[in-house]
Amino acid sequence: DANNGSNEFLGISGATQGNWVAGTNYPIFNPEGSQLSAIVSNFDVNYYPLIYAICPDKTIEMIGTQSTNQLYNHAGSCASINVGVNENSEKQFFTFTNNNEELVLSFEKDTDLQNFTIEIVNINGSKVKTVNGVSNENKVVSIGSLNSGIYFLNLIQNNNIISSNKFNKN
Repeated sequence: DANNGSNEFLGISGATQGNWVAGTNYPIFNPEGSQLSAIVSNFDVNYYPLIYAICPDKTIEMIGTQSTNQLYNHAGSCASINVGVNENSEKQFFTFTNNNEELVLSFEKDTDLQNFTIEIVNINGSKVKTVNGVSNENKVVSIGSLNSGIYFLNLIQNNNIISSNKFNKN
């Protein structure tokens, strides 16, 4: 918005509706001058704030102004990306239920659980949790301490990801 600068964007002064940056876990930028003119022209900006969703598979969609829940739901609808899983494998090693506090894993009955590790990776590819020694008795993974967002639950054996599922933490 040509009438508002960085101070308004940060909620410091002027005609502002608060800090647009604090608490967001996705990139936000506030171009000014010639950068703003180029973006308005290139992206056909007709209103503010204009939000584009860029999924991990690099698809881009203009989604407009939405609530936080709508943004998370949209991000959750993005196609999965290859995070090291053998794409030719048709075997689904596990499923899980998610109640936002814990993941309860269910394995196929003939799955050998020896030497398995569970790894949780955030959307940026950083490991946020590792559970060593998965067994028939140890199939619950606590996620209550994780921030809201999109994660991948990887099943690892012999240092290889053998199966992966995407989940949302609200």
